[in-house]
Amino acid sequence: MKFDRQELISYLSVGDVTLTVTGELNDGTPFEGSDTIRVINKGK
Repeated sequence: MKFDRQELISYLSVGDVTLTVTGELNDGTPFEGSDTIRVINKGK
């Protein structure tokens, strides 16, 4: 999976953030995964 790091950073705020990734495999099988992260510093 690839994503634009700067675009992702723009959605984050300091504190606990839940990220969810959804999509489809090549055969059309859907997937979803979530996790909560703690953002300490948004970076550059």
